[in-house]
Amino acid sequence: MGWRGLWLLFAMAIGSIASYGQTTITVGTGTTSQTSFPITSCYGYSYTQQIYSASRISAASGFAGSISKIRFFYNTAMAAPTTSNNWTVWLGNTTQANFSTTTSWIPVTSMTQVFSGTVTFPAAGNWMELTLSTPFTWDGSSNLVVAVDENAANYSCSAGFRGTADGLSTNYVGMRYFSDATNPNPSSPPTSNGRSNTIANLQFVVTSLSACSGTPTPGITVAGANPVCSNTPTTL
Repeated sequence: MGWRGLWLLFAMAIGSIASYGQTTITVGTGTTSQTSFPITSCYGYSYTQQIYSASRISAASGFAGSISKIRFFYNTAMAAPTTSNNWTVWLGNTTQANFSTTTSWIPVTSMTQVFSGTVTFPAAGNWMELTLSTPFTWDGSSNLVVAVDENAANYSCSAGFRGTADGLSTNYVGMRYFSDATNPNPSSPPTSNGRSNTIANLQFVVTSLSACSGTPTPGITVAGANPVCSNTPTTL
């Protein structure tokens, strides 16, 4: 076998080691619409944060890895999507379990901006997908916070997204600010004017970053010559 064959075998071996599975995880099974998260379309501007607990993600077969896409189930359509299509999105690992006060926002400095731009709303009854410009690594043990800043002026009632209640009615895992006149600054958000125990169902596409384990068995592809030179036959 020539050097090209040797390199082909080498590349195949490396590919098999570095190949990780890409999986879609769905967190939340509710089937009814809620109009608060990830955006509040009945107002000109909104800023929301939602906390998805590590236990809930793990129960949905989630695992540590690199998130490349997120999706929300667009259940009922609004009349004028262009009034709510300018989004900036952050993801973060957090130990915070809920929003105990109306000012306990998670700082954007502890999150990663993963998307900023114009979103496309699908037909009602479909998952709305955002491809992240910056993939985010969920560590597999922290809670996951999803923050969405909606910056398009004006409003259109009402975008409904499927949501799921998270335990007790006082377990506020979603928090939002909404206004027709004031576009909130996520770096210093105003006092919340809405908290909820029901947040949007979430899908995310994650690729495992698990390290390889074990020791490869040697002796399968040992070259008969060292070094292996171009245009010189060798034996494996």
